Amino acid sequence: MADPAFPQPFPHSPRSPGAKIVSANIADAATDAPVAAATRARARRRRRGRTTLEAYLLIGPSLFGFLAFLVAPVVIVFVLSLFSWNLITSPQFVGLANYRRMFTDSQSWHALLNTAYYVVLNIPLQTVLALLLALALNRKMRGSKFFRVIFVLPWMAMPVALGVIWNWFFDPRSGIIDHVISMLGFTGPNWLTSTTWAMPVIASVNVWQYTGYTISRSRCCGRRCSSCSSPTSSARSNSSTPCS
Repeated sequence: MADPAFPQPFPHSPRSPGAKIVSANIADAATDAPVAAATRARARRRRRGRTTLEAYLLIGPSLFGFLAFLVAPVVIVFVLSLFSWNLITSPQFVGLANYRRMFTDSQSWHALLNTAYYVVLNIPLQTVLALLLALALNRKMRGSKFFRVIFVLPWMAMPVALGVIWNWFFDPRSGIIDHVISMLGFTGPNWLTSTTWAMPVIASVNVWQYTGYTISRSRCCGRRCSSCSSPTSSARSNSSTPCS
């Protein structure tokens, strides 16, 4: 038994064994806290680096195509535009002389005017038509999925095949369009060689081909479909087309 004359130290006093253990634990915790924080920081950096690597691996093919088939050709064409070269003799550097010649040439401005004319014929009609059809397809009616497929098929077809088919349609001698017009008692023009009708014909074919794609995007954004803005939601979707 302990002598009353010599009382034992208080359990939590600095001289008690319990106090020493607590102090040691506190010291260890104070020492381990920075180590744990550094370990967590390294783990976060490792996860962030892995995520970044996975992202670059996923966008790598598209990024390569963008750089190889869009950026690189533009840069090469710009560099070549600074030279005078007939592909036989060695190229000669002329600086901006080609651009000065282009902006002073009336044919260049005529080409820009034709481009603007094509855009005016194509974009407004395609956008308005696609929006109207998208609003109609948003209604739950019988056969809507069939019409979605029909509208998208021209966009999925090969441009070369479409060119051959429409060239036959507008042929002035054996084309089906001139044949129908002649049955009505009229004579059709030379659609693809006429300075009046060639551009509207080309614009109408382009509207026919790409309206289906514009419909799909318009329906997607009109219904606030998550596949437009969320790649994760798009990956979870089992649909083959947006907002089907």
